[in-house]
Amino acid sequence: QIYEFAAHSSVAIGVRIQTTRITAIAIDLNGKSVATRQRTLPYRNNDAYYQRMNDIINGFAQELAKQGSTVLGVAFCMQGIVSADGQSITFGKIMNNTGLKLSELSHGLNYPSLMIHDSDASAMAELWFDHNLKDAVCIYLERRPRGAVIVDGSLYQGPNQCNGSIEHMTLIPGGNTCYCGQQGCMDTYCSPETLMEDGESLPGFFSVLEQGEQEHRERFSQWLDYMALAVTNIRSVLAGDVIISGEAAQYLDDDDMAGLRERVVEHTPFGTTDFTLRKGM
Repeated sequence: QIYEFAAHSSVAIGVRIQTTRITAIAIDLNGKSVATRQRTLPYRNNDAYYQRMNDIINGFAQELAKQGSTVLGVAFCMQGIVSADGQSITFGKIMNNTGLKLSELSHGLNYPSLMIHDSDASAMAELWFDHNLKDAVCIYLERRPRGAVIVDGSLYQGPNQCNGSIEHMTLIPGGNTCYCGQQGCMDTYCSPETLMEDGESLPGFFSVLEQGEQEHRERFSQWLDYMALAVTNIRSVLAGDVIISGEAAQYLDDDDMAGLRERVVEHTPFGTTDFTLRKGM
């Protein structure tokens, strides 16, 4: 008799909540995405929004069940700091939902659930697919950059669940005002938003950049300088590998990554050049 591992027999659902939509992805026991559901749903921090969101998730889960997959649970990937007990959002200025409780978020959901910072979720995916990963900092270049820390092959969140909040390190003292209320944060210099002119999209920026337009080249070069400074500061504390992911990372080619690494090495005072700087999975 031949036995075969039924990877599709059980799945977990990851839900990403954004300002204008939600995305639900079903992951099988091999860690592969087997189904996706995306719906336009402008974010509101109220019961009606969460009920509508959970109706969508429940419907998605029912479709998966019809295909023979048991839903084990749901993970909500949050753009905010999750409390140490995993039951509430302690810092949620991006989505204006500080204090949101898991019980409110999951009201009406028919499955076990948890909350996790979205950058921590992405770091766990890196660990799943790269078993040789030991010490690293993951930098996620979304419109609101963020990070995660990997130590000795495991996600290291710390007692306050906020390790890797690199977006709020002071990059330029007294610099640009950040949404957190401080000045000079990495977010205000390394966000992909700083690359774009008014009305310009990120794909549009890189399209013009590829054509060699001088102003876009200068803006991109300055952005790489700020990124290199951020990476150098990070590696002064944790001198491991660096993984770059997120919306902006998909537009960075091998030359861009090599140029960023060269800038990091130039800023590094100790000659610690034995590290990998790569794009995420």
